[in-house]
This record gives sequence, structure tokens and C-alpha cells, in this order.
Amino acid sequence: MDSNDVEIFESFKNSESEVLISNEKGFVEYEINVKEDSMFEIEISYFPVEGRSVPIQCEVYINNEIPFYEAGTISLDRIWKSADNFQKDGNGNEIRPSQTENPMWVTTKFLDTASTSYPLRFFLKKGVNRLRISNTREILAFKSLRLLPINEFSY
Repeated sequence: MDSNDVEIFESFKNSESEVLISNEKGFVEYEINVKEDSMFEIEISYFPVEGRSVPIQCEVYINNEIPFYEAGTISLDRIWKSADNFQKDGNGNEIRPSQTENPMWVTTKFLDTASTSYPLRFFLKKGVNRLRISNTREILAFKSLRLLPINEFSY
């Protein structure tokens, strides 16, 4: 693993494993040996550290290139909760409660949220590949990153 502007913590927010925390312009990079040309989805377990109340954004590089547009605009959502008390207006109607951040560990695949909300698929060639997750907005804390092979084809 190679990194820039990243700290490693033995424990963070009840995690039972090491956690990498990447500052707003940090990155982590891994060398991955693939047995044959394959398509993969990427799954991440992350914690949305409180920040500016906007989604965390990152980019995925495969062998020093962003392979397609959506790989450069990945958003990881924050978790929100409603205030406990519901106020009422003069007519007795409930008013939408205020929202506050409720950070917790989330496991999700990198998704194409701009058009389909399907998981993004990344092609890796046989042999050694470099996978870089580069943070572009907000702090990213994550404890696992998994490549999930795509074995089935659907038409």
C-alpha cells in the first residue's frame, strides 16, 4: 500500500480493525495481482466523519487512469436522522423536523448515482494492477476495501 495525506488508526469509532483516514486531498494505492482479465465491483466500509454536511467524494484510478467518467465522481453519502420532536404549525400540521448527522459505519459498493444507482464495474487486466482511491471532498475514514469479481453476465 502506498499513500499520501493518510493516517492509520488501530481503532476508530468502534471499529475492530485498522482504519485509514484520508484528508481531503489524500489517497491510498494498492497493487493487486489478478489471475485473469476480469470485471470487479468495489465495496467499501466507511465512516462519514462530520464535516461540511456534503457527501464525501472520491475518484478511482486503475493503473494511473480514471477508467470512465463515473469513476471520477463517486459520492459516499452521509447518514442523517430527524429531530426527536415534531413541531406543529398553527393548523395542527406537523412541520418537517430538522436533520442532524448521525455518523455510523456503512458498507456499500461504489455506485453510479448519477443515472442508474447500479454498482460500477471496473476491468482489471491479468497481472499486477494499481488501484488508487483518491479523496476529493471531505475526510474519508474507511476500514475495508474489497474487490468483488463479476462472474455472471446478464443481457
